[in-house]
Amino acid sequence: MRLCSSSCCCAQGSFRRLGATMFCFVACCVLAGTAAAPLQADDRTVVRGPPSAGEARIAAALEAETGFEFLETPLSDVIEFLEDLHSIEIELDANVLEESGIGPETLVTRNLKGIRLASALNLVLRDLDMAWIVRDEVLLITTPEVANAWLEVRVYNVADLAVVGLAADDLAETIEASLDAKRGGKAQDKTARSVRALKTLLIVRDSDAGHRNVVNLLAVLRGELIPTTRKAASESRPTARRVDYSRPAPRKRRAVKETGRSDVPVEKHPLGNDPADKDPFDDEKDPFGDNPFRDAPPIEKPASRG
Repeated sequence: MRLCSSSCCCAQGSFRRLGATMFCFVACCVLAGTAAAPLQADDRTVVRGPPSAGEARIAAALEAETGFEFLETPLSDVIEFLEDLHSIEIELDANVLEESGIGPETLVTRNLKGIRLASALNLVLRDLDMAWIVRDEVLLITTPEVANAWLEVRVYNVADLAVVGLAADDLAETIEASLDAKRGGKAQDKTARSVRALKTLLIVRDSDAGHRNVVNLLAVLRGELIPTTRKAASESRPTARRVDYSRPAPRKRRAVKETGRSDVPVEKHPLGNDPADKDPFDDEKDPFGDNPFRDAPPIEKPASRG
């Protein structure tokens, strides 16, 4: 476990990306063709690109199952145990937590088994009035106020939901209403946060917890809409006619009927056709007209000269 200062560890990375953040907001507004003014970036807004290897490792660990039993264990020992168990970096926001009267020696008492690491962290830190976020490839433990103040811009591709009839504009309204309900409809939280639709993309600016809610909501919608649509499409397709190849050929059936035996050999047609099919050229009458040479006598072989 390492102690982290907000002004040292986190804010520096955000300042470096401030110019990229402003450019992203202006570009998104221009492409969307909206009349609204571009979002104003602050020193705690970052644009999240594709997850790095460290962030992907933390995301996988947060979904992994965990379990522990702590009885009046210092918070620093709890963090070290979880770091070793899940092989991730966890840090304490030392300066902020000190102001709130929380330090590495704060005692933790919890017994949890068989739940996700993300849920376990929520239960443990909620009792201490603390929260966690993923920042700069580490899992940072800080206060809820700081966690909600750090905003990220993330882009979500919802083309698959648009195919099943859920437009990006409607989806943006649904997500925004869901996030407002999670925050309790506080006006101060709505000013900096936003959800905008750009064709088949959603551009969401919210806290780390807000983005987790967006991911969960999209997963639920995909699980409910896409399998149902695929099932309906498969049921509407015409089914192919089933051919029973186990039945014997017509000539075989006739042979069985005439002789009463099922082991009667049937000669196969040299061209692979059904032997019961009638060959039009077997008729006495030529299908192309009378053959003048049909009844002609055979040509005699001339006698050899001795």
